[in-house]
Amino acid sequence: MDAGMAAVAASVVTGVVSLAAIGGGLLTSRMNTKAMRQQALDQSVAEHAHWLRDRRADACLHFLQQATKTLLKLDEVEARVDVVRPDRDASTRARHDLHDSTRDVLYGGMTEDMAALDNTVAHIRLMVPSLVPAATDFQKTVQTYVQAVYGDMTHRLVPESVPQYVPLDMEAWNHSKDQLGDQLQLFTYAANAVLAELPRAAVRQPDL
Repeated sequence: MDAGMAAVAASVVTGVVSLAAIGGGLLTSRMNTKAMRQQALDQSVAEHAHWLRDRRADACLHFLQQATKTLLKLDEVEARVDVVRPDRDASTRARHDLHDSTRDVLYGGMTEDMAALDNTVAHIRLMVPSLVPAATDFQKTVQTYVQAVYGDMTHRLVPESVPQYVPLDMEAWNHSKDQLGDQLQLFTYAANAVLAELPRAAVRQPDL
């Protein structure tokens, strides 16, 4: 091989080595870029998952706060209704008027809190679907209790309008109140279990 050929060969080798070095650099850069993208994606997923858990916790807290407020209002309204008694010589018309005004106290007193409870249940349905049964069980039991108070009130004020009504004894009333407390406790247990796990906020993208 003469000097010219040797120079050309050396130049080719140098070029190949340079291209290999450039290729290796590009590969390393691509791998680093992928790693950075994956790290950013993982961080975004984790941040969204934490945000989602916070929103779920807010929904549960608001439900519990409103549920407690509703029970307190129920106690207040029930106490106001229970003390209403017709005069011994009151006419049928007077008894019915007293019944209607007391009914307004009962349902009117509960309207705002029941509507607010509906909103918190709707929020639970949106943010924590698995807790909807526990939330709606409480909501339905409150409604049933209000209806029971209404039935008792009607029997007391205008008994002729509900001849088949069987008054509840104190044990039945206490059981209903205990049931409301038990359902709130069950909701709390279920919420704690759900919030203990970080929700899957997004599906992790495959490596590119």
